[in-house]
Amino acid sequence: KPALTVVVGFERMNYYGNAATVDEGAALRALVDRLNDHAGVEVADTKLNMSRSDALRAAKVEKEAYVIYVEISLDQMDGGLRMSYWVYSPQTAKIKTSGRTYPQMYRNRGVILNPRSTVYGTRQMEEAARDAAERILKAFQLHLASGPEAT
Repeated sequence: KPALTVVVGFERMNYYGNAATVDEGAALRALVDRLNDHAGVEVADTKLNMSRSDALRAAKVEKEAYVIYVEISLDQMDGGLRMSYWVYSPQTAKIKTSGRTYPQMYRNRGVILNPRSTVYGTRQMEEAARDAAERILKAFQLHLASGPEAT
């Protein structure tokens, strides 16, 4: 039996002109893949376009699985994108952990690409998603080795 079972849902909020620069499906896959890197984690289901109210309802009917709700939105302070996440406990829907990460943090990593390209925005969002997954694992005291192999 896994130490942690989760359901992951993504919601894309309105982020105006930045919409063409991100593939949310790739970000969702990056988050799920990073969670699955840990042998003690099972991702039971994933949903693109899950609203916060859907996530709360799902958490209340879950017997064991935590529901991870991820929202990609426009940060009003700097105009960049932001990935926020909440982890809801099964049955009670109480927040186990939450946080946010900014894909712009990963701007100077790896290959230099056109900042308006979908590849560039998606790569940044994938890095942000992996960071969010690692933070979620730490909240459950599940740690990953430096590589993809689980501890």
